[in-house]
Amino acid sequence: MRPVRILVAVVSLLALPLASVAHGQDSAAPAPQAGGADRAVTWGAGATLTSAFVWRGFVLENSPCVQPSVSVSFAHFTASSWVNLITHGASQVWSEHDLGISYARDVDDWEFSAGYTQYYFPTVHDAHMSHEFYVGAAYSGPLNPFVKVFHDVKVGDGTYVSTGVSQELPLGKSKWSVTPAVTLGYNNHQWVAGSGWSDLNLGVAVSLPPGNHVDVTGSINYSKSLRSEWFPSRAYVSLTVAVH
Repeated sequence: MRPVRILVAVVSLLALPLASVAHGQDSAAPAPQAGGADRAVTWGAGATLTSAFVWRGFVLENSPCVQPSVSVSFAHFTASSWVNLITHGASQVWSEHDLGISYARDVDDWEFSAGYTQYYFPTVHDAHMSHEFYVGAAYSGPLNPFVKVFHDVKVGDGTYVSTGVSQELPLGKSKWSVTPAVTLGYNNHQWVAGSGWSDLNLGVAVSLPPGNHVDVTGSINYSKSLRSEWFPSRAYVSLTVAVH
């Protein structure tokens, strides 16, 4: 897997000079080039500030975190680099770095996707790296249902399935919008001993009127544990600023 990590890291670093802040998975293409929109290179960068780091029901950090990331897309492929920084006053602790590459293709009202993520945990000596693959399908229509299946092939050896719905709603005549979302997770031995329905996630995101290549989104979330022996329930809030 090392060559994949190096390739994704190089692509991500090439995008850094284009951005003054980190993160943004939503990206806008420049003027179409020869070969059509699928051949255009797009990028995104920004950062998320969250009151807690909650992932698939696991409360990985109970204190505020900053999560910068950067991505580059070309011809249905996207390479991304994502980092979690735990904030302790004026200092930060680097706890995770994810490198990913994915492929997505639209077929009528459906989007089908597949990808790979390398997880790196610099502070965990016995299990500092793991590898995960996924496939997914999402429908563009009422409630926008989706399903994704993730399989970790190393330390987190196991499968996680996520399915849910969401619906963007306008706020009156303004350009603001609110998006309620519900997702349900099923864990089969991924980072846990056992299998079963693991977490129910409820969230509401509010998106501000987009500026010139800048998006701002705030959200309130509640991760309900369905297996108390694995992890607790947790409410948290987040704010994301993205440029593209």
